[in-house]
Amino acid sequence: MTEPETLTGGCACGQLTFAARGRPKRVGLCHCMTCRKVSGSPFNAFVIFPVGQVTISGEMRGWSATPESERCFCPRCGSQVFDRDRGDEIE
Repeated sequence: MTEPETLTGGCACGQLTFAARGRPKRVGLCHCMTCRKVSGSPFNAFVIFPVGQVTISGEMRGWSATPESERCFCPRCGSQVFDRDRGDEIE
């Protein structure tokens, strides 16, 4: 049997990292005002995984534009790394 694919990423300085295993629930683009401001572009690309498929390492800080989610970033370099849904998803 084949091992599930693992996608990895992190902030610019490497202090905050993540590993997501398996297939994402959804992939898309968002063009809401917050995503445009955060990304500095007309849209923000995203991939959504269930929380149980994601491992996060390092120190992070967060802020919320809406009550439903928290945008998490590295406190050292300021890079936004992921969005944590108040439910069961990580984007």
